[in-house]
Amino acid sequence: MPKTVEDLHRLPGWNVDQLLRKHGLSCKGKRSQKIVNLSHAMHLESGKDNFLDVLKVIRDMKSGWTKNLKKAPFVTLGLVTEYLLESNRCTLQIPEGQYEEFTKDSLTRYKVLRSYNLYASGHVHSMEFAPLTSETSPYCAVRCKVC
Repeated sequence: MPKTVEDLHRLPGWNVDQLLRKHGLSCKGKRSQKIVNLSHAMHLESGKDNFLDVLKVIRDMKSGWTKNLKKAPFVTLGLVTEYLLESNRCTLQIPEGQYEEFTKDSLTRYKVLRSYNLYASGHVHSMEFAPLTSETSPYCAVRCKVC
């Protein structure tokens, strides 16, 4: 039985599918998405940031996006702030090649952040939602176009 996310990555495809079925999860989708689903269901720890695996799944998604946000979870500014402070990688690359850092200090002054100003100025459009996994998983993705 795998003890870490890295152990899951080393398993052959049929073993991953077998574990997915055992945990009542779908075997459809890309291998990276299956690993993320399974690691969540098995409560596995990762030596590296599991968040990066989830981002790779989101970046590779070509279908499953919808503009119907009714199934998207309710998110408040407080929840986003809490998440950004607790995650290890709290930076956002901005077009000029610089990074915007999300720290406790910068988030208490969130209205001066470039990302907030883009939203408040009406530059964020076409929001789309995609559940990353089955209905029992907490993962989903929201993407927008910034003009």
